[in-house]
Amino acid sequence: MKKFKLALVLGILLGTLVLSAQLAVADEFTIIVNGKEVKSDVPAQTINNRTMVPISFIANALDMQVKWVQSAQAVVVTSKASTEAEFTPPAPTGSEIQVFVDAKKVQGDVPAQLVNNRTMVPVAFVADALGMKVQWDAGTKTVLIDNKPVPETNPEIIPNGDLTSANPVECKNTEWLRINKWINGSFQINKKTYDKGIGFVMDDGHGPLAYLVYNINGYYFSFTGSFGTDDMDSDGNNNRLIIYGDGKELYKSPIMKEGATPVNFNVNVYGVKQLKIIFDTTYGKYPVLLNPILN
Repeated sequence: MKKFKLALVLGILLGTLVLSAQLAVADEFTIIVNGKEVKSDVPAQTINNRTMVPISFIANALDMQVKWVQSAQAVVVTSKASTEAEFTPPAPTGSEIQVFVDAKKVQGDVPAQLVNNRTMVPVAFVADALGMKVQWDAGTKTVLIDNKPVPETNPEIIPNGDLTSANPVECKNTEWLRINKWINGSFQINKKTYDKGIGFVMDDGHGPLAYLVYNINGYYFSFTGSFGTDDMDSDGNNNRLIIYGDGKELYKSPIMKEGATPVNFNVNVYGVKQLKIIFDTTYGKYPVLLNPILN
């Protein structure tokens, strides 16, 4: 079961990699494993608001074996408990980088990518996949990894952290909730089409508020996305997004009018157990939360 969870989570995290090297920015982070600071020969990088490190760095710090098999274009990760220490990966079927964990191939919607000859992955998801407790100290920019087992009460991992594929524990105005598109077409803001997001149809007295509630149990570090008003709201109305964590307001967007470019946000949700997202449509219709991702 643990091997399955490890493979599943690493598959998910590999699907979150951003392929454009232009988005990669070297950043200074401290990573402490079991009370001891560990350093990598390749700096941690912030890619699409995620802290990325070489998979070999974290796996080695946690006493896992990692090797690169050139002939198979594969990264092979092996735990001490594995019975597949002599595993030889098969030849690739294309040009993609293969990743195997205890002889099981893991892959996501996006293939793995080498950055400076290292396979980069989100640090928190790697550690969790290995059954470790992970904490983030935003003040000191420190990732704390402990070998204490992750409590079984932790939520199931949301695929790629994407809220469009998650089930809220509570929703106001469920019948007017739309995922990734309206019934009659795609989300469109300022004449640009979007294929991923959460919208509400808030005309004809459905408002003034709609909201979604998710139990995230302190599992994530940040919540990112953008917010705007769909072009269908041709009356010149406006909407606002408000985000709460455990009853405390974490973010309030500007008032967004139809035709305005969506506003981006990056909200710290470290330690938050319950996330509430409010769509304030007191004076508007058709609010859309675009690309909502928990990191």
